[in-house]
Amino acid sequence: DIGGVGAYPNPELKAETGYNVELGLKQGYKLGNLAGFIDLAGFYSRYKNMIEFRMGTFNNTTLEYIDSTAKLIDAIMSKSGVGFGAQFTNVSRAEIYGIDLSTTGSYAFTPKSRLNYSLGYVFTNPIDMDNDARRLEEEANTDLMAMRNKSNDSKYLKYRQKHTVKAVLDWEWNRFSVGTNMAWRSKTLATDYFWVDEREKSDQELMDYLRLMLYGDLHNYWIENNNGYFTMDLRAGMHITPHIGVQALINNVLDTRYCGRPMDVAAPRTFVVKLNMKF
Repeated sequence: DIGGVGAYPNPELKAETGYNVELGLKQGYKLGNLAGFIDLAGFYSRYKNMIEFRMGTFNNTTLEYIDSTAKLIDAIMSKSGVGFGAQFTNVSRAEIYGIDLSTTGSYAFTPKSRLNYSLGYVFTNPIDMDNDARRLEEEANTDLMAMRNKSNDSKYLKYRQKHTVKAVLDWEWNRFSVGTNMAWRSKTLATDYFWVDEREKSDQELMDYLRLMLYGDLHNYWIENNNGYFTMDLRAGMHITPHIGVQALINNVLDTRYCGRPMDVAAPRTFVVKLNMKF
């Protein structure tokens, strides 16, 4: 139990099996004062009984996952108590494939001044191969407390983004340095049904009212803010002596409001001063 959120066991959990194939090319380059490496890789993974976690309510005595009205009533009437938390479960079959392109290197302006850089792009396509069969089974379940696996009907696995672009730049001159971290990520493809329901529907369901009581207007917040987002950090530092350094940082300098999953709003613009000492 962590702050009222439990981690519940799953005695029916099966071992995850699969295989992974990756083919890549790494090439060095040097053009005058510019030198570095470029790395291109394609990857493919296939899983059986892939393990992911799910959020939901549980019987605090039997530790059973509550996915029906009967189970909810039993937990209340038996005074077992209803808990909230996460449980690891199997997703049956899944495949994940994509590409990873990156380059790292430096450009020397003078013997005492250089720019170090690291640039990268990752494309990932995370597919739940049993999504259609599970969706038909879920739609046939008319129980008021029936739980769906995820927040939408897409074929994608939960809590993943398709595109990620990153850049790290650091300029060094004698004892001084200035740098930045930049990143852009596309929207989260799916999340837990227990958080939000992104499906279009004409009538409200029991879970919609339950979410409203538990989280307030989380649904509309997630719909409005689950978009691609760009973040940027800045830093500047100085080595006072070979063993003592000071650094000032501004994290999320643009004060971007974003979240990778529901109820996990990232920190706003933050100012940090660091003193580093080596003994």
